Amino acid sequence: LYMVMNDAITQIDYVKKSRSPVVKIVIRHTAGIIAGLLTYPFDTVRRRMMVASSITEAEYISSRHCLEQIAQEEGGLSVFFAGALTNIVRSTVIFYLMENLNPEKKSYKKSGKSKKKKGK
Repeated sequence: LYMVMNDAITQIDYVKKSRSPVVKIVIRHTAGIIAGLLTYPFDTVRRRMMVASSITEAEYISSRHCLEQIAQEEGGLSVFFAGALTNIVRSTVIFYLMENLNPEKKSYKKSGKSKKKKGK
């Protein structure tokens, strides 16, 4: 889903014309956030089923049953997105750290591989 979102966003004319690395970084992060939000309800169901499986009696028959039970008992869609903001903040911090503190990127820049070779 992340790759689909990334590809869809990069097809926008402004993004195609932009050569700024900041724009590309923002696009990748935005695609990750959108993909995370779209899949978060499924993650909620997965977590609930994992917790329920540790109990001796099966609380949920299937994923669909779990989805229906959560919606009926706890009310509405907001339950499925509880904790999503925390995931966004966590992914933003991790993304920042990966972009700025990655030793491979720094060594690549220092090694001069990005510079043109000098002619003889």
